[in-house]
Amino acid sequence: MKFEITPSLESYKELIKFCCSSRKVQLALDIVNQISQDGLSLSIDMLNCILHALEENHECNLVRRIYSVICCHNLKPNAETFRRMISLSVKMKILVVHMRC
Repeated sequence: MKFEITPSLESYKELIKFCCSSRKVQLALDIVNQISQDGLSLSIDMLNCILHALEENHECNLVRRIYSVICCHNLKPNAETFRRMISLSVKMKILVVHMRC
């Protein structure tokens, strides 16, 4: 949905938190894309919130999309970001192995 006025960064953060708590992680990632299109600054904390939701919902396949956002926006991941991304990547590989069996 397009907004008639651009929401503030704080409004976007609240939308991301709401989406994550509602298990709508894809929508949260779409909001991240909208933030960058609006020229606002992304924070690693926004992505950590999404990574946490991915872990909770077992949606490991979206970790690559998060990594792409981090690279494209030159964000500096912190220890929490690395831990969550590694955990999701390992879970994704385990799922792939199980699907092949």
